[in-house]
Amino acid sequence: MDKLFDVVSNGITGIVNNACNNRTIATPLSQNAFFPMAYMSEMMSRNDMPMKMHDFAARCINLVGLGCKIMNTHQSDFTSTETYFLCKTFISNVCDELGMPNNDYQRKYWLDQINNNLHNVLSDS
Repeated sequence: MDKLFDVVSNGITGIVNNACNNRTIATPLSQNAFFPMAYMSEMMSRNDMPMKMHDFAARCINLVGLGCKIMNTHQSDFTSTETYFLCKTFISNVCDELGMPNNDYQRKYWLDQINNNLHNVLSDS
């Protein structure tokens, strides 16, 4: 699980640095969309996690998916940005570390979700 901690920690750090802290890339929208990831990174402590690491990783992936949906709703070219690539890489790396095969339903679902926008979500209900 130490490797999973590192994958999640490094992935969150990369996304937050890019979407929230990068002076040339970050926008008010990306800062708001990915702020929950910054909060989650503050909860990470190698020896004192608030829940099992794989549960924490799944929650982080869900937050990344929500951030991507927000961005896709308001920024038409989001899927061609570095932030999108970092999000996709984060999900793939976490799934790899969890031993999920490429055709695993949950993995495909998470990767599909980052391509959606909030209009898709609202129209599905």
